[in-house]
Amino acid sequence: MQQDTLGNEYVLLKKLGAGGYADVYKARHIVLGYIRAIRMLRERVPDESNEVYQKFLRECRVLLRLGNGCHPNIIHIYQPRLVDKTPLVEMDYVDGMDLKDYIEQQNGQVNIDEVIRMAKEIGSALAYCHRDIYKVCYDRDEDNLMDDPDDGEKVLIDDATERRLIEKYRVIHNDIQTRNIMRRNSDGMYVLLDFGLAIDGNGDVVNSSRRSKGAPEFKPPEKWDDDEPTTQGDIYSFGCVLYAMLVGKPPFPLEVKNGHVSMSALHELGLKHKSAKPAPIRRSDAPDWLLHVVERCLEKNPADRYEDAYEMYEDIRAGLEYEKQLARGGAVVPQPKIYDDEEELVVVSVRPPKELKREQQDATQPAPNLEKERQLQKELDDSRRALDGCRKELDGCKKELESSRKSCKEYKQRCEGNRSRNTWLWLLTGLALVAGAVAGVALKETLFPNKQQAEKIVQLQEQVDSLIEVNDSLQSAPNAKSPIVNKINQKKSK
Repeated sequence: MQQDTLGNEYVLLKKLGAGGYADVYKARHIVLGYIRAIRMLRERVPDESNEVYQKFLRECRVLLRLGNGCHPNIIHIYQPRLVDKTPLVEMDYVDGMDLKDYIEQQNGQVNIDEVIRMAKEIGSALAYCHRDIYKVCYDRDEDNLMDDPDDGEKVLIDDATERRLIEKYRVIHNDIQTRNIMRRNSDGMYVLLDFGLAIDGNGDVVNSSRRSKGAPEFKPPEKWDDDEPTTQGDIYSFGCVLYAMLVGKPPFPLEVKNGHVSMSALHELGLKHKSAKPAPIRRSDAPDWLLHVVERCLEKNPADRYEDAYEMYEDIRAGLEYEKQLARGGAVVPQPKIYDDEEELVVVSVRPPKELKREQQDATQPAPNLEKERQLQKELDDSRRALDGCRKELDGCKKELESSRKSCKEYKQRCEGNRSRNTWLWLLTGLALVAGAVAGVALKETLFPNKQQAEKIVQLQEQVDSLIEVNDSLQSAPNAKSPIVNKINQKKSK
């Protein structure tokens, strides 16, 4: 059987899907032998300067930016190219089935562990798109960021700067649905793909590869009025996906007759998304925290939903941690109520008799307030950041103090040197005066040997002795005014 090829580079093994203007194939590289999925436009272009190809490159920019963080639950794409006049981009090939087919395979009864795993993994992927992506995309010069003085490899980012970077680099998927989540056969990992309607923080839009405005069964109420896509819109769509895994179908299925969707069916579906309440989730194995997440995701008013997927993922992690603590403590895991058509049933877990006393104590404890825990965790994170700031300021003060101590030590050494030089200067001056006085006495004895002159010489000798005593005291007060100078001044005045 002859296989289709693209240029001299790819063998097209299988068609995986088709959109409004592009097709997706499983392909093998002819020379290198690797297998990937390739998404290629149907329109052929003459060269890379063509406007169609340039627009294709701009669309791929958002998808390429997602790969900076190498998130394991997001499809990775590679450099777009022009092969045989066909614009294409390579993507990792995921060997598995999409979530819609998997739910149908499980007859609408997906194991609760699979639901929780999907919530955790795809919730983490969306949290990365909505908030954490800025950490691997910011540019120091373009975003005017300051280097950390203690570590040149890091930058200083305060709360205001962080919000600015999040708004600039975040990516809104804009088409969350069961067809865009794959479950890999090899390990059961869930992968988010088809960012065909993605929007980045700058407002750049990637054209749809499937539907004009996303799957209507998962479209948030505000998008039915053509409002701008938001992170809260992704939250609502993800709530519809969780609901479909728990119940077996979306909150509001689309009515299809003879393979055709009428305008009246779409209009009715839009009204349900805007005002109707979904049927209750009747799953005895679904934990309360998961039902709380689904309920908040499906709020009609965007302001009542999570702000973004990062906030939602915090609740998911808190719920998982709560279950771990209960499991380690041997406590009874609270179960949600099952609503039957006639009566209300309560499901209670059973433990061995030796743990009955502990169960009774734990059963009296109220269920955790996830909102309060999230707020406390946020306050704790803020306190930690404030503490880190205080530590940096303290380190700076320590450095200034050490510098001041060093300066004081140097000044003290200079003062000691000056004091020593002054002491020796006064001593040498005194010795010079004594030597001059002695030489004068000897000269006078030679020139004036009479009695009157001898008496004057004796008086002069006494003055010299007094000068010697004064100079001896200079060691203890080197900076005091010299008595020798006073003596000399008195002698001059006489």
